[in-house]
Amino acid sequence: MEERNAELDPELWDRLPPELLEKVLAKLPLTSLLSFRAVCSQWKSMIESPRIVYEGPPGKPVLFYHHPGGPLVAGGVRLPPSLMFPNYGSKTWKRESLPFSDEKNNLVASDGGLLVFSSDYNPDTFIIYNPLSKRWREIQLPSSVLPRLPRGAIFQDPFSFMLVGLTVNRDTGVYKLLVAGIHEDGPRDALSYDSSLRDWQRCASVPPMATSLTNGEWISERGLCCGGHLYWHVYESSSNQIIKALLKYYVETNVWAVVQELTPCDLPSDFHITAHDGNILLLDWSDRDNFDENIGLSDLQSLGLEVKQLIHVENLGLVDLIYDASEGTHHPSKSIAEGECLYTVYDSLAFEDLSHKVVEYNSRTNVLTWLPPMDFIPNPYSLCAFAPSLKPLV
Repeated sequence: MEERNAELDPELWDRLPPELLEKVLAKLPLTSLLSFRAVCSQWKSMIESPRIVYEGPPGKPVLFYHHPGGPLVAGGVRLPPSLMFPNYGSKTWKRESLPFSDEKNNLVASDGGLLVFSSDYNPDTFIIYNPLSKRWREIQLPSSVLPRLPRGAIFQDPFSFMLVGLTVNRDTGVYKLLVAGIHEDGPRDALSYDSSLRDWQRCASVPPMATSLTNGEWISERGLCCGGHLYWHVYESSSNQIIKALLKYYVETNVWAVVQELTPCDLPSDFHITAHDGNILLLDWSDRDNFDENIGLSDLQSLGLEVKQLIHVENLGLVDLIYDASEGTHHPSKSIAEGECLYTVYDSLAFEDLSHKVVEYNSRTNVLTWLPPMDFIPNPYSLCAFAPSLKPLV
């Protein structure tokens, strides 16, 4: 019997009609599309065309670490700002440098495959970046949401006094960036950039929050998007006490909602929020007893029933799973989520051991997967998750 050549004719793809090639490419997983963009300029143009972008499969959620750059590392080489992604096959982390200025080294928001960066030195300028296409756009606030400072002075951490949130329409790729001020001495203006209009619009002002601690001021953590709405955990601290609040912005109706604790709690507090499977989770892994109450955290009972209109709290079965996964060598400290994937960071219980471990929980498969070791991470709060997508055009 005559043997057939198992090798594929390299000219076969050139002879395929473009519409048939598009149908083949649209069926491939996202990781393959990324590799095939390098085949030739025709394939790259076709893969990034609206037909492939909108018909192709969605990207699986990915955890990454944002390294802001520096300090000097081995050999005297300064590490540039970069993103680090886990490689499950080699059990290592892959580093990708950011293609824009080193000054824009603060990750301030993310959603729908896009990341937003800015700078402490120029917090009125933002970079919208798609790590998949490696394309980025710089946009400038029409007016600052921070109070005026003397000439030459800068805020040490301006984004603690700003609400920055991003929401991306998964069907159209249109994105909106919301920026608002919460500093007690500054404007409480809110501005929204609409990518379909390529312009800023003025929004409803941030509602006032009562300041009840001596010399206290409201501080914001990085916001998140869930169900097309934006959420922020903000807190007021002074001396050894803290008061927490949750802010929600309804993007389509331009309405704010705020839920605030009535009484302060003792510091320290590891409370944080994340979005998992379409729900906002209230989390504080410092004390297992925090999850024994109906609404999740005993120190948030003063929020009353109104919290249930804004927040869904994780079930106790998953809480036990997260605590038991570390086998007594590490303790959960923070969770980050995207879609069906919940990533939990563990700190070592050993004295002077600063290493971290991360486990991924997939609610679709109910499986826990440990990520590669993370000895290089000095700040686990620089971890973030997103779902890669070519749809948002920057």
